[in-house]
Amino acid sequence: MEKLSWHELTLQDQQLFDRYFQTSKQRHGYTFANFYTWREHKSHLYAEYKDHLIVADTSVSKNWQVYEPLGKSPESIIQEGLPIKDDYNWVRICSETIHKLLFRESISLDRNNQEYVHVVDELASLTGKKYDAKRNFIRRFHHSYPCEVVPITAANIQDCYALIKAWSEQKGMKDCADCIPISDAIANYHELSFDGICVYIEDKMVGFAIGEEAYPGMFVERYEKGYIEFTGIYPVLLNELAKYLQGRYQFINREQDLGIPGLRKAKLSWHPSSYVVRYQLPGSPDEEVVFEDDQVTIYESKVLNHESIKTLYQACAWSVVDREPQKLEHSLEHSDTVLSAWKGKQLVGIANALSDGQLCVFFPHLIVHPDYQKMGIGKSMMEIMLKKYAHCDQKVLISEKNATKFYKKIGFTDTDPHVGMWIHNSPDL
Repeated sequence: MEKLSWHELTLQDQQLFDRYFQTSKQRHGYTFANFYTWREHKSHLYAEYKDHLIVADTSVSKNWQVYEPLGKSPESIIQEGLPIKDDYNWVRICSETIHKLLFRESISLDRNNQEYVHVVDELASLTGKKYDAKRNFIRRFHHSYPCEVVPITAANIQDCYALIKAWSEQKGMKDCADCIPISDAIANYHELSFDGICVYIEDKMVGFAIGEEAYPGMFVERYEKGYIEFTGIYPVLLNELAKYLQGRYQFINREQDLGIPGLRKAKLSWHPSSYVVRYQLPGSPDEEVVFEDDQVTIYESKVLNHESIKTLYQACAWSVVDREPQKLEHSLEHSDTVLSAWKGKQLVGIANALSDGQLCVFFPHLIVHPDYQKMGIGKSMMEIMLKKYAHCDQKVLISEKNATKFYKKIGFTDTDPHVGMWIHNSPDL
């Protein structure tokens, strides 16, 4: 296996990174500037590997966090793994890449790194009842503090230094995690192609917002700082940044909340129009085989390959895969348990479960590819499910008429004397 040669990031590496960004088909929020400004805090290292660029957070010894590879087929690098001796995890993997993988590792949603996306025009206008509180803060700010909003330039960049220094001292946070990256961004503001606005009150800078273009149409706000004694400064900063970006960008990505409750609440209060979903998985294969024989291997996995799902459901004539594929993928990923049966690299069966964890479990889907039916695959998946949920008082499913004999053989009965009732909006079960 090809070896990795790791390097520390320098400003001279920007051209190399940009070359890989251009070849990468994924639209993620990675930029050289973000990697570079966080290089000290995250101990970032990079390596070229099989025509891809690999960047790793090495701040935790023997447990590296490796970002999605930059290049034409990151899924192939993730699937194969890296020649790293110690434990490592793949982190912040985008949805498009993760759904190209054939399941072989434990994949999970990375909620703490989910990014918040807003429409620029909406943040600039703040129309509608949902923005009443934000408009009131902004209105009171402008009434109380006659201010000037200007772009950040070489002429005022030093005022940003003064603000971040005074802000960290005021908050007693000289070692604040993002103070060094912000200072680095300010020091290399123009070299790294940052852009942003700042707010002055009586010739004193009281706040600034800095970001950069992630890709055409998408601006990422990286840093936002202001003096909180000026009530409403943060709503003003975001609103003014949106006004400044109008006509050049359609969306603002305000990055993740890192699982911090207060930050999550604050970000949600701006009513995101969408989210950039992130995933994580162990770098070393962590195969969750729950059953294996000569016919099939069954894994427990909630995240599956898009094309494999489509092929299986179409073969079984389930129309939902063509009508609303995103709903199907969402339902599987948010099920409590999903079993996937594989014959080599072909997905031949799926079973999922929804449960309250104690009293009731519902089995919405049990499907097996027509070419692999009557081989015991469906029975094996249901037996695994019934064993896992043996403690639940009620085990519920809805069966097609021609499948009732199958379910009765593994312990299910009809509803008599009870009556099963439903509101059905789909031709599929």
